[in-house]
Amino acid sequence: MQGFDMSELEHFTFYCFEKDTILEYHLLLAEREAVIALGNLTIHGAMIDFYYNEDDHSLVKVCGNLSVTNLISGSSIHVDGNLTVQSTIYANSYGLDTIKVEGTLQADVLIDEGHEIDCQTINVRAIYASPGMLPTYIKFRNAKKINPAIFVDKKLFTHFVDQRRLFKSISQGRPIVREGN
Repeated sequence: MQGFDMSELEHFTFYCFEKDTILEYHLLLAEREAVIALGNLTIHGAMIDFYYNEDDHSLVKVCGNLSVTNLISGSSIHVDGNLTVQSTIYANSYGLDTIKVEGTLQADVLIDEGHEIDCQTINVRAIYASPGMLPTYIKFRNAKKINPAIFVDKKLFTHFVDQRRLFKSISQGRPIVREGN
């Protein structure tokens, strides 16, 4: 599976979608679970993958486009096409994993706390990155102008994101950003 170290996969449980697939629910991955989509994957809900440490994480490989309402990632995601997130991407793996998109990454908001983001083109309204993260972990070549993020829940965003509040807001479908102070 291109994009991943094959030696780490022997202890994983795999879920394979052999054609274009639409899921009408949240996709929650536990440690050492991997999703392989051989076509496009559309999720009408959140996709939340797992990261606990270097040995206990999940993996996602999509050979087409990935479209999801919200994305919470602490593991490796590789999309051969475009990644479209209707609302928010939250990525945090302490610099160990990557969201790699061969096409365009599109989202309303990207919150990065140490994940590597690698994409051909990025189109987001706002990026929030922990101090020192931008541009160290975010790599893109054809960026549109990116506006500074202004967040609605000040308790959520202090120096680092309150992950519990973020997960709860996303799972309940509540927006976490707004325009203005």
